[in-house]
Amino acid sequence: MSVRIVIDSASDITKEKADALGLDLMPLKTIFGDEEYLDGVTLSHHEFYEKLIESGIFPTTSQIPPHEFEHKFKEIKEAGDTAVVITLSSLLSGTYQSAHLALDGYEDCIHLVDSKNLCIGEQNLVMYAIRLRDQGY
Repeated sequence: MSVRIVIDSASDITKEKADALGLDLMPLKTIFGDEEYLDGVTLSHHEFYEKLIESGIFPTTSQIPPHEFEHKFKEIKEAGDTAVVITLSSLLSGTYQSAHLALDGYEDCIHLVDSKNLCIGEQNLVMYAIRLRDQGY
């Protein structure tokens, strides 16, 4: 049994860095017109800014839906693991609410944290969680 840390892409932690740190990254969606991308997975931060300049289209974002959280929670429970799920602020996105909706039946192994932040603020909490995990907490 291990403790996993699940984060969203609003933390600005790339897929590569998340993998290296042993994190489960769940990307939000970034939408440019008719094109939908997984933030930090199918659209890098550099590509995002290039598109922003070149396309003339103002992008929108979409929260992670509850069924994606439920799929992740099921995977964690079936592996016999527990997880701390750190999301961007519930004041800025419905992502925390989506995770909360998916929590039913997983309360014994999933612990939700509303970071009340995004980007660097969320990253700070993630890095603290990594330190605690690595110390055996």
